[in-house]
Amino acid sequence: TKDGLQKAPTERFPEYIGIDIVKGNLVDRIMNAHDMRFEDGSFDVVVSTSALEHDTDPFVTMAEIRRVMKVGGWLFLTVPGWKGCGPHCEQDYWRFLEDGVRLLMGNVGLQIIELIEVENDVMALGRKR
Repeated sequence: TKDGLQKAPTERFPEYIGIDIVKGNLVDRIMNAHDMRFEDGSFDVVVSTSALEHDTDPFVTMAEIRRVMKVGGWLFLTVPGWKGCGPHCEQDYWRFLEDGVRLLMGNVGLQIIELIEVENDVMALGRKR
């Protein structure tokens, strides 16, 4: 694009919607994940990678993620583990253990299908029942 930002990979994922709190690559809509402007049950798949560490309240965001997922929908989540390096931007609040991710997902009733620690990240695959 003229501003140097990439567009979402619409050929492979025609219904992809990227959100962030600031304008950036692959961001289609600017919004706070604490209050996503989507109807309940809008998405079959939600992907959150390296985002919750920048969130002032990841519990609120996780509830919003569950709300916008369809029943039977999938969540792919990655967060930095406690062994990760220090902050990499001004708003960098959290590091996660597997138990913390289990708590985040369990508090909103997401079923954990897989939960693993790989190098310095915790990765989870969850499903909305």
